[in-house]
Amino acid sequence: MTANIEGIPVRPEQSSLTVTIEIRKFTDTKTIQVTVQVLTPYTWMEDGTWDKYKFTRETQQTTWVKEVEVTGAKEDLDRLQPEQVDAYIVLAEDDKKFVESWLTRAVKFRFPPDLKVELTGEVHIVKFKLEPRKAGTAPPPTTP
Repeated sequence: MTANIEGIPVRPEQSSLTVTIEIRKFTDTKTIQVTVQVLTPYTWMEDGTWDKYKFTRETQQTTWVKEVEVTGAKEDLDRLQPEQVDAYIVLAEDDKKFVESWLTRAVKFRFPPDLKVELTGEVHIVKFKLEPRKAGTAPPPTTP
């Protein structure tokens, strides 16, 4: 088959091309364990939310310490420490609505901005409930 450019048949003089490349940075993977944190709206500390609700984690089928695989430049992976990774879920007002089943949430991950790494593999899910407190049950003390 001959290609055409504006109706004129053309054929490249060379049918193949040899290219030499140099890999400057090798990528690798690393597995680390991170603990999932829970972020709440700041207003919940002031509006009595924790007087009315308690946070309950589902632990029979869900682990809140996640083993995650990270990929990136080898030197960045060597510098990456588990405590530098933010693994978290964000609670919202709708989570206060009564449900009998567990709520599920995808875990979000934030890596140090100076390291060029990213999460690979599956989406990590946790399950939880915000359960109404029984009358007379005090919330846990808050730390300043």
